[in-house]
Amino acid sequence: MNETEFENKIRDLLKTGLDSTRYYIMENKKIVDIVIVDKKISSEKLYFIEVKYEKENNRRLGFGQKNGRGLQPEILKNHFNYFEDNMRWIIGTEKDNKYRLLTNQEVRENVSGGIVGKKYNGIQKKMLDKYNGLSDKELIENILQWLK
Repeated sequence: MNETEFENKIRDLLKTGLDSTRYYIMENKKIVDIVIVDKKISSEKLYFIEVKYEKENNRRLGFGQKNGRGLQPEILKNHFNYFEDNMRWIIGTEKDNKYRLLTNQEVRENVSGGIVGKKYNGIQKKMLDKYNGLSDKELIENILQWLK
């Protein structure tokens, strides 16, 4: 499996696990990998999910561009309240086929080199052992709890 296939798997889980009369999973992506629209809130609140997939032969879980540019590094560096509350990262690995659902703060705490900067930014792979892996069902339960 690669990162695109992993993202599609998560999309399918969300489409079957979330109430489609309330939540809409946007198909197009320009901001982050997955955008969920809560249609029951009058302002149609948006939730963002960034997806990363670790293969055992990959050395890094990179994000952004090699020079530190990109939306993800900018969001992580600036601690915007909206994204702190409404964005999560789903990290998967072929090692155990589990999911890690992380906040921006948890990602920042596990950035290679300790800071998001003008460099190739990545998430430390040791983070995979730090957080409990979730099953498909547990992932959906945790996402529903976050969406409340």
